[in-house]
Amino acid sequence: MEHGHGTGRSSFRAHLSEFSAVLHMLGAWQMRGGRFIMNDAVGYTAGMDAKFFVAESQVLLRKLREWSSARRASTHEMHLSADKFEGGPEWTPPEHLADTWPKTGRIRMLALPEDSVPARRPAGRPKMPSA
Repeated sequence: MEHGHGTGRSSFRAHLSEFSAVLHMLGAWQMRGGRFIMNDAVGYTAGMDAKFFVAESQVLLRKLREWSSARRASTHEMHLSADKFEGGPEWTPPEHLADTWPKTGRIRMLALPEDSVPARRPAGRPKMPSA
């Protein structure tokens, strides 16, 4: 226990559940270095950047859900219940209006080569070889 808080796997899972509605926003915030960008000289306001931040978090949420559904196992379900913090189907991100604006509103999707990703092992305790 560190500073009066549990640090084990069960504590981590409990905290993960508590933050499930905003995990995509926390991830997008971390990916943009924990800051908003403003540049009044080119007309890029804090309000515009906040909208692009929402767009980034929506991209991340969609990609996390795709990843989760592709590897879902009944006992290891991702906690992505972003009902309150998800743009509706009618919401679209704003359009970039100038080439001088920062490149925000999207997340670079990087993929690892298939041969560098370890194979997923079957769930449960490994079977003991028969003697």
